[in-house]
Amino acid sequence: MAITTGTIMFYGGIAGMALCLLGTVVLQKIFKRQRKRLLEDIRQEE
Repeated sequence: MAITTGTIMFYGGIAGMALCLLGTVVLQKIFKRQRKRLLEDIRQEE
């Protein structure tokens, strides 16, 4: 199978999309954790 620029672009696009999705999920998890911490801090200050 010859590796053409098209195949590289195709697989590169899929890999890029997968990385974006993974990054979004990780960021959401981190954000939720941070938000919980912030809410706890606010409650303690009251």
